[in-house]
Amino acid sequence: ALKILKKEIPDLKASLFGVFPRPNNLPDWMNYIRNPKIGALVNLYNQNAIFLSPSYSEGFPLPPAEAMACGCALVTTNSLGVLEYAYNEKNAIVTSSPPDPNELAEAVKKLIIDREKRITFAYEGYKTIREFSWEKNTDEFDKFIKKIIG
Repeated sequence: ALKILKKEIPDLKASLFGVFPRPNNLPDWMNYIRNPKIGALVNLYNQNAIFLSPSYSEGFPLPPAEAMACGCALVTTNSLGVLEYAYNEKNAIVTSSPPDPNELAEAVKKLIIDREKRITFAYEGYKTIREFSWEKNTDEFDKFIKKIIG
């Protein structure tokens, strides 16, 4: 998806991170950080406007949620768990699953071109993620338990 975008937007820059060494086939214009510490990861999220999550399947993926908490607009595949907080055309663009590189490229391009939509999704995503708190979840769990035991 990023290679497709690079053809249309020559000055596109991308930052990636992971636990494995930098892949040999990764183009030089893609920055890669291996095993970033939490501070470096937060800085990485804060330095980017769009977070792309092209997963096939996830339980409750943290990186897209962390990126939203840092103000990134989210483009993600419908990897099931992400739907707990990513709502298509409200706070993110949710594409089909399995990932289609052309569809992902178009979604990212849409947010690059439409600054207002990108900012709206970033703000709405931030608000959504702020709803996930220990206090709220423990309160809901407590109510659930009390309902069960009477």
